[in-house]
Amino acid sequence: SYQVFEKVREKFSNTDIIIGAGSIVDVTTASQYVNAGADFVVSPSLHPEIVRFCNRRNIMYIPGCGTLTEILRAYEEGTLIAKLFPASTMVGTEFLKTIRAPCPWIDAIPTGGVEPTQESLEGWMKAGAIGVGMGSRLLTRELIKRKRWEEVTAKVKSTLELINRLKKSMSV
Repeated sequence: SYQVFEKVREKFSNTDIIIGAGSIVDVTTASQYVNAGADFVVSPSLHPEIVRFCNRRNIMYIPGCGTLTEILRAYEEGTLIAKLFPASTMVGTEFLKTIRAPCPWIDAIPTGGVEPTQESLEGWMKAGAIGVGMGSRLLTRELIKRKRWEEVTAKVKSTLELINRLKKSMSV
């Protein structure tokens, strides 16, 4: 709920952490999270009314898209980044690589099945992803359910280290 979000936002208010709201499918919910301090809003699909709402408030909106037509429509509506969703079952690395050939300006973040592995992350990076979204593949239900916060922290840190190593090796 956005009340929990408000508490998280407050706890990290004196940090450089950027906190967004995800799975937003209507402008009322987007408004609640933006008013609670969301730095960006993410949806599983494109909602033009959320685009307009977020643009009026200078808040990044990242809509979920599964086709080039949806991505281009999102850009026409005023978004700057598309969320490729679901990445593992519908779009894949070849999809992103292929659509960026005629449309190199497309900035995309795959979510939904991105693995915290070298193979998965390197594939998306080479395809041109500007970031990735990882939920249950990174933060498993089991770790959360059992409140294994040290393991969660270790897994996130090791994944970030892997991403940084890949970025360095690919920029050479």
